Amino acid sequence: MPDLNDKNDFFEEEMGQEYSLESILAEYKGSAFIKGESKTAKHELEKQAEKIIAEALGTAPDSSNAQIDEFGDINETPDEDVKTYHPRSGDVVKNHNIPEPNAKKKKRGIEKGIREVEERIARVSKIEEQQEKMFSDRELSDDEQEFFGVGKYAVPEITQAVEGEVEKTISDELKRRERRRKRRAERRNVESRRRGEKSGETDLENELRPSDALRIYGSRTGGLSIRLFPMFILCIIMAWITFSRAYGILMPDFIRRSDKNFELFLLFSLVASVVVCFDIVMLGLTNLFSGRFSQETLVSLSVILSAADAAVMAFGGDHSFGAPFCAVSAFSLFGALWGTYKGRKAFYFTFKTASNVKVPTIVSPEWERLNEGSVMTKYVGSTRGFVNKSTESDLAETVYTRLAPILIAISVIVAALIAVLNKKPKLFIHCLSMFLAISASFRMVHIFNAPFFRVAKALYAHGAAIAGWSGACDMNNAVGIVYKDSDIFPENEISISGVKILQPSSAARVVCYTGSIIIAAGIGTSRLFAQLMQEYNSPNPYRVEEFSCYESGGVGAYIEGHHVIVGSSAFMNLMGIRLPPSLDYKSTVFSAIDDELAGIFVISYSPSNTVKHALQDMRSAKISPVYAIRDFNITPSLIKNRYKVNVSEGEFTSYTARFELSQKNEDYSQIPSAILSREGINHYTEAVYRGKNLVKQTKTGLAITLFETLTGLLLLILLVSAGSFTAASAANTITYMLIWALISELISFF
Repeated sequence: MPDLNDKNDFFEEEMGQEYSLESILAEYKGSAFIKGESKTAKHELEKQAEKIIAEALGTAPDSSNAQIDEFGDINETPDEDVKTYHPRSGDVVKNHNIPEPNAKKKKRGIEKGIREVEERIARVSKIEEQQEKMFSDRELSDDEQEFFGVGKYAVPEITQAVEGEVEKTISDELKRRERRRKRRAERRNVESRRRGEKSGETDLENELRPSDALRIYGSRTGGLSIRLFPMFILCIIMAWITFSRAYGILMPDFIRRSDKNFELFLLFSLVASVVVCFDIVMLGLTNLFSGRFSQETLVSLSVILSAADAAVMAFGGDHSFGAPFCAVSAFSLFGALWGTYKGRKAFYFTFKTASNVKVPTIVSPEWERLNEGSVMTKYVGSTRGFVNKSTESDLAETVYTRLAPILIAISVIVAALIAVLNKKPKLFIHCLSMFLAISASFRMVHIFNAPFFRVAKALYAHGAAIAGWSGACDMNNAVGIVYKDSDIFPENEISISGVKILQPSSAARVVCYTGSIIIAAGIGTSRLFAQLMQEYNSPNPYRVEEFSCYESGGVGAYIEGHHVIVGSSAFMNLMGIRLPPSLDYKSTVFSAIDDELAGIFVISYSPSNTVKHALQDMRSAKISPVYAIRDFNITPSLIKNRYKVNVSEGEFTSYTARFELSQKNEDYSQIPSAILSREGINHYTEAVYRGKNLVKQTKTGLAITLFETLTGLLLLILLVSAGSFTAASAANTITYMLIWALISELISFF
């Protein structure tokens, strides 16, 4: 057997490559080590080496004539007919007569061998690198392998796959949050976009100024209030005549003498009512002809059909159907006039507040800074878009725009069927006027205008205004209201009760450094430290660089190359700053310069009765507060002790979220949901509370009115179908509708 430790001169001369048994063994040992087969026997390694050489040279070893000696070496007994010898890698060719093969076959074999050997060498190099890394890991101790995550502590492939899935899940969640954030941003002004699409205007260039809107809406309230009293008198007279005719009591002589006189009196009274409320009737007809139905459309049709019914009865001579429903239509007309007056008056209070303020503090929903939903925040802004948002359609208008054509269609179809079944064409007009009269509820226009009037009037006393139905919806949909430092403890309720400088030689520097960071952080005590800096002859704050806030309750920055940190006692302990013993650390600001305690400032927080009442009202209104307070001394326990309120219902966010939610930015592009002309948490809380209450009252009033209308319409259809015109009389209909109007009015106050 040739010596396996010699160089392979044959391969060196023919291929220019050194391909020895050592490299083959290294390749196999590396792969065997990776597979956990590092203790393979020597003869097994040599068998694998022979197999690899045979594959490289394109020959197959003849195992029939191979034997393994006692030392594990392979002894081959070549056949006598074999005239060629194929050396293995590592053999030295000597004393062998190797006949020269065909030139072409030799060339192709050499080229093929070169390619295969190059591939083998590349694969061996890669395995050697892995082997070297694994052997280097084996040289480390168990603790070192565990620390570096190599060797037996290496991360398995399945763990890497799990980590990849986790990263993919996190990436997908971030994308979903981004999509939700975009949808919330689009939802903020969806009603404004709809209004802009209908009018063909997508910008606010043609928006009225609050002063112009005040002049337009304010000029109409006087005329409406003057017409309310004569319209009310006409309704009372018509109701008296209708009830006296139905029950035969207190009936005037001219009414008793003739049914025609009764019907003509109701007809002329209804015409007089139309003259008094001419704008309401014209608005309803205009909406009808333009294809946009409304509450006024139902009222106008009810008035027209009742007048036609009275005229047919008076001049047709058929009085068997009972009294016409002129009085019912008159009450509906009076309700529309009264509701319109309240709506105009509400806009008067709203736009007067908006026009009086020069630099308004606007209240709007913030969608970007809280994942759970929007929160109401306040900051300096502009009234741009406030008028358009205030005059958008409310919930009642939207519902009746879709419901009015359905009620009209039902009334026409059912009235026609009853007239055909009874073979009385005149009955069609009477039944149609009856159904339209019950459909035009007395409080249709009051559903939103009445509570909006009360809210606008109450907020006017607070110097605040809500942007109509859309602004109220923004407040109702918010998950909470953001309170800042000055909301909980106003500036006039905070004072510095003690100052101790631990570096007397640089007292001014300590005060100025501390005040500069407090002012840069925007903490509620900024005004106090600005005044203290003036006392130390340093009115201007220093430039603050690399500002940062800490979740443990403190802030820090670099000033003139010195590292300055300011915070509470707990923050200083975490930062390794030694505090003096026997000191009351409550409501105290500590300042350290270059990791040395430099100043102690004791702050006094006095409770405010206004804030206390506002927090109590907020709790009763079930408004969730979000405390975006930057002052690290204002803790839940401090608020609870000062104001005696339960702060567990609120949310104290992280300091990073507090700084984001309480940014003092001036956003003049945001359309306000409400406007404040005065500072104070009571005005702020009152606006949000009133907005939520306005949505609640509107929905309740709409539900009651719809129940009244649908139930009354169904009862009249059943009574008329049974031929009971006495039960389905105008007097009973007035009683039914007045009772429901009274119930709705009483519920709206709660």
